[in-house]
Amino acid sequence: MKPTLNPLLGKLAGYLQEQANAQREAALRRGGPVYDFGIGDPREPTPAFIREAFKAAVPDVSQYPSVAGIPALRQAIAGYLRRRFALSLDPDREILPCQGAKEALFHLPLAALDPARPLCWYPDPAYPVYERAILFAGGTPRTLPLRAERGFLPDLDAVPAADWRRTSIVYDNYPHNPTGAGAPREHHEKLSALARSTASCSSATSRMSTSTCTSPRTPSFRLPARTC
Repeated sequence: MKPTLNPLLGKLAGYLQEQANAQREAALRRGGPVYDFGIGDPREPTPAFIREAFKAAVPDVSQYPSVAGIPALRQAIAGYLRRRFALSLDPDREILPCQGAKEALFHLPLAALDPARPLCWYPDPAYPVYERAILFAGGTPRTLPLRAERGFLPDLDAVPAADWRRTSIVYDNYPHNPTGAGAPREHHEKLSALARSTASCSSATSRMSTSTCTSPRTPSFRLPARTC
């Protein structure tokens, strides 16, 4: 008798990047030029000083890291955020290192989703992790369409007030991935005000915050007040 698996597994399509990898391998077997639009792995060699720093940092005895991460790392992150974005965060209470952005995005609904307020919003287009995180946490995913005619900004006014009152989480991702669009400070202030007035959690994700733009915009996490 086979063990019973989560029924969600049978309903979800294959992961986007794995599908792209399979298409690339099939194209390579056919021959001819291949333009890889997959996950975006670096093609340039890692600089020698970075490789040497990694080697030098390996201790004589390797051990599991703590859940909170080493204090020196958290302090370095706080210093970077202060220099880059003028953010003041407590490295002991407000910074938690993770194994990439997807880990944090997936685990957020497990901690912040209120079953009495099951709605969770995420941008469309977006990577699959948002919807899957919401589904596995037992929430109800809803999309905020991003259209070119609106500068790839969601129409927050199009969401009924009753839905905001049933909302636990709103994922806000700027500079947006994959469009690369930025958002003005007014967008973040409006979303932050909605989150405070409805007691919902506004999750700011900004994986491309160090990208250079011709017209600088405010990253998602530069909200006027903490909303989660």
